[in-house]
Order: sequence, then structure tokens, then C-alpha cells
Amino acid sequence: MEDQKKLFWQLLAKLKPKFIWVVKWIVILYLLLFIINSLVAIQKSKKKIPFISYVVESLSPELPLFNNIEGFSIIVGLIAFALDSPNRRKKSRYEAWQAINLAENQTGSGGRILALQDLAKGGATLAGLKASHAYLREIKLEGADLVKANLEQSYLENSNFINANLSQATLCGANLSGAKLIKTNLSGAKLIKTNLSKTNLSKAILSRANFRKANLFEANLSGANLSGADLSDIDLKEANLSGADLSGAYLAKASLFFANLSGANLSGADLSGAALSQADLSKVNLSGADLTRAYLTEVNLSDADLNGADLSDTDLNEANLSGADLIDTIWTTSRRIFSLFPTRWPSPEAVAKAKNIPDALKKQLKLPPYDTKEPAPDNMTEKE
Repeated sequence: MEDQKKLFWQLLAKLKPKFIWVVKWIVILYLLLFIINSLVAIQKSKKKIPFISYVVESLSPELPLFNNIEGFSIIVGLIAFALDSPNRRKKSRYEAWQAINLAENQTGSGGRILALQDLAKGGATLAGLKASHAYLREIKLEGADLVKANLEQSYLENSNFINANLSQATLCGANLSGAKLIKTNLSGAKLIKTNLSKTNLSKAILSRANFRKANLFEANLSGANLSGADLSDIDLKEANLSGADLSGAYLAKASLFFANLSGANLSGADLSGAALSQADLSKVNLSGADLTRAYLTEVNLSDADLNGADLSDTDLNEANLSGADLIDTIWTTSRRIFSLFPTRWPSPEAVAKAKNIPDALKKQLKLPPYDTKEPAPDNMTEKE
């Protein structure tokens, strides 16, 4: 109750200058009308005053504007309306923010959808917005400034955030399924346990964002920048990550079954324990990546760059290695302490289609020229 009273008096304080301005213009308008009526009355009288006659005639009395005082007042009113446009815009923004603030901590819309959309369209910043647990389904905030906004656990299904700036925003536990986030800036954002299934994040900026345990099933992340992002324990099944930048990203234990990563940059990424069965990793840059204990069964690694990648304890059964670069690749040949199983390679015929195959691997799999009983070379690079 006290908050409502405070808000009422604040509103009166805001309206007082507007009221004074309106009264001032009404007085000016009446004075103008009085002068014009006086001039017309004198002109029509029997006593002609040359100067006044000249003034009235110069105003072209044939025009409807001066034959009709009501018409003149309308013109003056329109001019006053146009002059007051900036003040009305300020008032509109004030009322919009009032609706947003009053709806804070409410689970329903509380009029926030229209208020936020109006502010965004008017170019107002929404940085630092607090709307956690809010019902904002299908909201349209294209190009909006939402830096450091708090939308934690909000309902944002099928919303439009194209080209919006959500850098460092908090969206943990929010539902953004089916949302449009094309070219959206989410760098440094917190998206822990967020539902982003079937969202369009193509060409979005997601560097250093935290997606831990988020749901990105069938999401479109083609061409997105995910460098340094935390994607551990994430659901990326059937997601499109073609051409995405995942350099230095953390994808430990991520689920990437049937995902499309063709042409993506995963250099230096951590994919330890990740499940990538039947994923498309053709022409992927995996140089220096950690793939220990990863599941790469039936994966397409054609023309992939595995230079210096760690494949210790990795399952590559039935993987396509045609044209893949295996230079300086690391793998395991036998059980060790903390080792689940040795690296499981596809058939020797499949491995033979790769390029720059280390001599030790050729010997292990008995590939030419080590398909005979000749002594093995000394330059072994695998982990014993």
C-alpha cells in the first residue's frame, strides 16, 4: 500500500509541469483568438482604421483559416501537439517502465510484453532489466539492448531476439525453445540448464557463454562464435554446428549424437567423454583437441585435421578417416592406470585412407610397410 501511495505522488509530481505547460498554451491560444476577433470586429465596423484594415487584408480574409476561427484553433492545436511530441514520448517511456517495475517478481505478463516492445522500438535501452520468472512468450525484442538483463527462469518460447545484445545476461533455467536468436550477442551470458531446443542461433556471438547442462536439441548454431564457451554436459543431439567456431570450448561429456559439425573449428577444444556417435565431423579442425574417452563410433572424420589431438581411450569404431590428418596424434595401445580401454580404431583399411599416419600406428595395425614381420621403428608416439 505504501508503495502505491509513493508511486501516486511520484506520478503527480511528473504531471505537474505538463499541467502548467498545457494551461500556458491555452491562455496564449485564447489571447490570439481574442486579438483576431477584435481585429475582425473593428474591420466590420463603420469606423475604418487604415492600419488595422491593412493588417486584416494582409492576412487574406478569403482563406477559410481566418473566416473560420474554429479552423484556426485546430491548426494552432496541431502545432502545439507536434511541439509536445518529445514530452509525450518521455511520458510513454515512463509509463512503460512503470508497468515493467510494477510487474517485477510476478509470474504473469503484467503488461510487460507490450511495454518492453514499445521501449525497444523507440530505441530505449533495456540494459539491466529484471524480469526473472516472467511470462514473455513470443515477445519481439529485435535489436534490443539487454546487456546484463536478468531473465532467469522466464518463459520466452518462440521469442524474437534477432540482433539483440544479451551479453552478460542471466538466462539460467529459462525456456527459449523455438526462439530466434540470429546474430544475437550472448557473449559471457549465463545459460545454465536453459532450454534452447530448436532455437535459431546462427551467426550468434556466444563466446565465453556458460551453457552447462543446457538443452540445445536440434538447435541451429551454424556459423556461431562459441570460442571459450562452456558446453559441458549439454544436449546437442542433431544440432547444426556447421562452420561454427568452437576453439577452446569446453564440451566434456556433451551429447552430440547425429550433430552436424562439418567445417567447424574445434582446435584446442575439450571433448573428453563426449558422445559424438554418427556425427558429421568432416573437414573439422580438431588440432590439439582433447578427445580422451570420447565416443566417435560411425563418425565422419573425412578430411578432418587431427594434428596433435589426444585420442587416448577413444572409441573410433567404424569411423570414416578418409583424408584425415593424423600427424602427431596421441592414442593408447594397452590398458593403463586410469585407462578404460585402449584406443579403438576402425578397420585397418579405413585407417589406411587417412594421411600422415604415424609409423607406430602403422605398425600396431600392421599397415604397409609394417604388414610383415619386420622390426618396428623406434619413433613411437603412442602412450604405453
